[in-house]
Amino acid sequence: MKYLLAPGNSPYNANWINKIAQKLTLNCNVPPNDVLSLKYKHWETGEKIIDFEQELDVLKLLNLSDVDTVFAKSAGVILSILATIQGIIVPPLQFVFVGFPYYFAKRQNFDPLNLLNLFATKIKNKSKIIFLQKPKDPAFYYQDLKNLLTNTRLKYELIKYTCPNEPINNHHYANIDYLVNIICKIE
Repeated sequence: MKYLLAPGNSPYNANWINKIAQKLTLNCNVPPNDVLSLKYKHWETGEKIIDFEQELDVLKLLNLSDVDTVFAKSAGVILSILATIQGIIVPPLQFVFVGFPYYFAKRQNFDPLNLLNLFATKIKNKSKIIFLQKPKDPAFYYQDLKNLLTNTRLKYELIKYTCPNEPINNHHYANIDYLVNIICKIE
């Protein structure tokens, strides 16, 4: 299995995605060479917001035809969806989307419902899709995501992300072991 890891917008996500990658290699026996963690250009330049066109150009240079799993958080979800719609990512066996960023997408002039339906058309329900969302994630509440997804053509699983000692009202998905366990158990 080969994994593409697409973190969220903030540079703070670099450390988080590296921890996900490390745990995949340790807990799931994934060879380190089979895990590709994206690092965004705007992290280096100091810009505050991901440049989706620039990152799509970077993805075009990579061989992503053998990726089995895409794991993405927040802005990485939008990037993964865009890359799949454009044929840069060949629909893999599974997508795991954490913290769907509805309001962020809207601020970047994307229509989330349209994106999800274009994505559904491209993958033709051949990929397993899992969404994990906190009940009160300010990027989009769990219930709101549930309502949005019912208006798409996607076949998906939606998991309410709640972990002990972790707030349900932020956009931080800190339980690395929990997330990696979900990735490892996907069949």
